[in-house]
Amino acid sequence: QGDFDVLVDDDGRAYIVNTYYSWFCIEELTPDYLGGTGRTTRVTAMDPKIKGHPDGDEAPTLFKRQGLYYLTYASGCCGCKGGSVTWQHTSRSPLGPWTVDGVLLTPNGPVTRAQQRAVFTVPGSGGQLQWIHLGNQWVPGNGGEGTCSNGGLLYWWPLHFAANGSIVPITRFEDNVQFELSTGDAQTAQSQQQ
Repeated sequence: QGDFDVLVDDDGRAYIVNTYYSWFCIEELTPDYLGGTGRTTRVTAMDPKIKGHPDGDEAPTLFKRQGLYYLTYASGCCGCKGGSVTWQHTSRSPLGPWTVDGVLLTPNGPVTRAQQRAVFTVPGSGGQLQWIHLGNQWVPGNGGEGTCSNGGLLYWWPLHFAANGSIVPITRFEDNVQFELSTGDAQTAQSQQQ
């Protein structure tokens, strides 16, 4: 198995998702989070099913928003400086069934030069959460090809959601993104995307 992510749900139950490259395994953890319960589901990865795409997928993220669960993951390209496609699935339960909702990043669009790493929230103005997608951008370092350890940049942007809850695919690039962080006094944070 490869990459993984953990989701702790509102009721305290936790779920782990593991990469097996052509599929993902989601398992409910024991109440102490030290083992698996054996309650699992399997989600088939998309890239191996499409001609010309990588053989496997990796970098899964499991999160929940307004009662809907999301599994997003990336084309398998650790070290590929061109980045990757990011796929999205949704479900009403962490153990499925899961529905393929398409791509979050378009294969030929302007914001593919990052491989998904995480989705996290920041508190915004008015108490609304803002969802931030974080990716690793593998770039050349020390005169050579980009790898997982030599000069990769972090690359993030805010997610937007359609009325049905699906993530709106990212199709255009923003040089500068602003989002507000609220820790008592509202502060504005600006991130420069490379």
